[in-house]
Amino acid sequence: MTNRTTHADRCCDILKLLRDAAYTNTGIAAELGADTGSVRYWTQRLKEHGLLVSGVAVRERATGVVGIGYRVAPAWRGQP
Repeated sequence: MTNRTTHADRCCDILKLLRDAAYTNTGIAAELGADTGSVRYWTQRLKEHGLLVSGVAVRERATGVVGIGYRVAPAWRGQP
């Protein structure tokens, strides 16, 4: 068995991370130990499918810079 991350694994990891908090692409990559380009690709795909929403202001822990964050869409968190 390999430690290779599949597309489904990456999507699930992103959704699990964002269900309770908002993160920028850089923050998601840092939390998951993933490539920022890969995270950017998958957050965009998940947003296109209505699973994520963006526009949440998030302050990066490392730099203090405020960026656009993502989080799981309210309908997928059981909220109207």
